[in-house]
Amino acid sequence: MKDMISIVSLLMALTCVTFTAVSQSKFMVKISHDTINLDEALRAEFIIENLDGEFIPPSFNGFTVASGPMTSSSFTMINGDVTQKKSVTYLLIPNVDGIIRLSPAKLVQGDKEHSTQTIDVFVLDRNSTYQRKSKGDKIVGKSSSTPSTKRVLKRI
Repeated sequence: MKDMISIVSLLMALTCVTFTAVSQSKFMVKISHDTINLDEALRAEFIIENLDGEFIPPSFNGFTVASGPMTSSSFTMINGDVTQKKSVTYLLIPNVDGIIRLSPAKLVQGDKEHSTQTIDVFVLDRNSTYQRKSKGDKIVGKSSSTPSTKRVLKRI
């Protein structure tokens, strides 16, 4: 009988370990818009889910950091599934017009290193104006030097 209890206990412990190992880990970046005016702020949020380690921000070349890092964290447990989430947010002001490349951030876990993707941000010059029809939908651009153009935003 004691052997049966030991086997059941072992199976329950292995099941718990399996459930916690199933939780997916993510390290990604979200930006508020991929097209902005030269005098607008861009929100860049780095999301760390089910990972732990040292966060190393990107260099932000082409941007001035207006605010940040602002951090938030959450912990949820639903039916034994544990999720830990941390986000690091920066508000960035572009320094130049054109395409600015937001370099990857890194997360170092001992000998392992994770990184986010590189994102291109299209910055319109001071003479350009655009209207955002709806959040993340389309941007209709007007420039003094070029005719009306349309550019579709990508969801990241």
